[in-house]
Amino acid sequence: MDTKKKQEKFVDSELKKGLTRLVILIYIRKRGEYPYKILKDFSKSKHMFMSWVTKNDIYNAVEALKRKKLIKAINVRSRRGHRLQKKYVLTDKGIGVLNEAKRIKKEFILELRHFLDGVFE
Repeated sequence: MDTKKKQEKFVDSELKKGLTRLVILIYIRKRGEYPYKILKDFSKSKHMFMSWVTKNDIYNAVEALKRKKLIKAINVRSRRGHRLQKKYVLTDKGIGVLNEAKRIKKEFILELRHFLDGVFE
């Protein structure tokens, strides 16, 4: 494989990792689910993004988010109340990262509009 192809593959891989982590942060903020439920919901999704994200990618992303202290596991009673289950929630740091991502997204869209307006005047 030539150098350019290796670079493209590396960029694709890093972009995929970053997007997967961001999607999981958003998912946990909205739903705060159990590890198995995250895998189940993502694997049955029909969205194009999910077509190239594997269970392994999701597992690795969750582990990376835990290491970076963006999410944490808490124990909650199951719906039937019989046993404790692990559930993920965002930490303050994770909330901060999502807020920053939202700000960057707004700036990016604004800059893209300015660019397109300038190109197609």
